[in-house]
Amino acid sequence: MEASLRRKREEIELLEKGGANEDDINAAKAKYRALSNEYAAFSKAMNLPQQRERISIDGRKGVDVSFGKQAEKAENPVAKSAESGIIKEKKVNTASEAKKVLKDKIGFDLVESSVDLVDSDLLVENTNQLQKLEDKFGIIHRSTGSVCAVNEKAGTIAYVNRKATNPLCQNLSLCPLHCSSRKALIDEMKHLVESGHSMPCLLTDSELSVYSVTHEYGHMLQNSLVQGRMKELGWDESNPRVFVDNSKKTKKARLKWYKNVDDTVKDENFREIIDIAKLYLFSTLFK
Repeated sequence: MEASLRRKREEIELLEKGGANEDDINAAKAKYRALSNEYAAFSKAMNLPQQRERISIDGRKGVDVSFGKQAEKAENPVAKSAESGIIKEKKVNTASEAKKVLKDKIGFDLVESSVDLVDSDLLVENTNQLQKLEDKFGIIHRSTGSVCAVNEKAGTIAYVNRKATNPLCQNLSLCPLHCSSRKALIDEMKHLVESGHSMPCLLTDSELSVYSVTHEYGHMLQNSLVQGRMKELGWDESNPRVFVDNSKKTKKARLKWYKNVDDTVKDENFREIIDIAKLYLFSTLFK
């Protein structure tokens, strides 16, 4: 959301500098206001601070939609994390430390013994990356589930499983077929990025080694958006199976309501990512 708002601000500046007509500029500002309101509502719902400095193009504190008045100061993210029990810790250095931090600090309910199948250096690096992400977003603390190392289908490096009837009951797995060797994983991820199969990133060992777990954390965040939409439509945690249609014969048919909500949110997220990419390309070409 912050990236989308930032790109929209850049688009508005480009329109103004390029001498676009007033209607186009006002239309762009209207879209910005809508995005800004969505960001504020999401931040409130997720109990996260609005970090308006991330929306400002030049890194200063953000300004509100009037493009002149100072926006409300962002809450201190470190203080907010401390209030919610998520406190930043120093980096772990060993696999045994990593397993302890995954449960005690990052917030998984269970660290399964299968994580011993993951390369120890990879486990350390990915634990530190998860801690960094969790300090910022706190989604694992709001979820229930485990971290493990269980293979899924061929080619899957990592994945998140979640209950259809409650998306924040979710588990993270690092597949040992790909994660038992740090060097092999880095080589594989480099090939995937260079071939265009995976989205771009810095082709450094430190970036490639945590690429998959970063991607999967994004899915965990996405699951929180799915649950939020379910709540808007009448779902409640006290009765998570309320929309299960037991009159249907197949599991797919019984869970159709949940699948429809999941598909809708994921489609919206996909379109938003594409829009951000287009705005980024637009601003890059016309700088």
